[in-house]
Amino acid sequence: MDEKELTDVYATLLALFFEGREEESFFQVSELGKRMVMERVGPDVLLDVHSQAVKEMVTERDAQDMARMLVASNDVLLNGIMAYAMNYYNFLDLLDAEKSRLQEARTELEKANERLRQLDRLKSLFIATMSHELRTPLNSIIGFTGVILQGMSGPINEEQRDQLGRVYRAANHLLSLITDVIDVSKIEAGEVQAHVSPFLLEELVQEALAMVREEAEAKGLSLETEVPECMTLQTDRRRLLQCLLNYLGNAVKFTDSGSVRVEAEDSGDGLLLWVRDTGPGIPEEDLPRLFAPFERLQTGPQDRKQGTGLGLYLTRKIASDILAGETMVRSGKGAGSAFGILIPKRLEGPGSGFG
Repeated sequence: MDEKELTDVYATLLALFFEGREEESFFQVSELGKRMVMERVGPDVLLDVHSQAVKEMVTERDAQDMARMLVASNDVLLNGIMAYAMNYYNFLDLLDAEKSRLQEARTELEKANERLRQLDRLKSLFIATMSHELRTPLNSIIGFTGVILQGMSGPINEEQRDQLGRVYRAANHLLSLITDVIDVSKIEAGEVQAHVSPFLLEELVQEALAMVREEAEAKGLSLETEVPECMTLQTDRRRLLQCLLNYLGNAVKFTDSGSVRVEAEDSGDGLLLWVRDTGPGIPEEDLPRLFAPFERLQTGPQDRKQGTGLGLYLTRKIASDILAGETMVRSGKGAGSAFGILIPKRLEGPGSGFG
């Protein structure tokens, strides 16, 4: 709004006031005040405009009448507009101060978040380093215990065999937990990169099934597959096998009868791999907790099955951070479970995946 336009608007509301149309003039005062604030027009400009508008009207009206009306206009209109404008300026100043305060708070929050990210990376590196140091003596315990159990250092009686067997299984369980912690810590610290190579999906699935077959057969479970023949993937084979084994291990562990089935669906650029079981299923309200770290859901009142609580969390981290994919689950109480992983069939490098 330039000074000429402001003068015309002000002259109009003065004319309304002089004609006794006070309500309309007060409305114009409000509108003018808003425009002044939004366009940052100062009170000094308004004084000049008031003087100019009055000069233009003096030649058109009786002098005494004009003087009386100007006194009234000064008391009502001009002072009203200026008070309105000043209040708005004060309000805008408060807004500016609040914006400045919020900006400072946001800056401090960003600094705090960066410090937390750095601490989290250091925490992950520390855990990975300490866990790595723990694996060396554990491997010695497992190795020497295995030698004794095989009778290579001399005969042992049944009680000794039972006790050493417990040591051997406990050490292996602890080693599995430490290995999972190392993997999670390294992935969270950004220390793991994908090692991409071509391989046949069918061969990978058969390798995974072979590793759980003994436990499945001991429980009378059938292992089934439906995988496209000759499908070649180009991704991190070891990490995909790790994810599939985590799914299969859980399926066999929590399924007491029926079957465990591996299915693969070709979705164009992607592969959707499912592990389905006929186990007890998972209540819908528990599904969001499945992929959280150290979560172990109880499948029944007598549930005593062991687990690290890191398998599914690690699977999700590998899928998202290394394989550029995602995990999913479908289940319901008494309806079995299906755990899936969707990944690109060709992983070109870090950051690649589904657009």
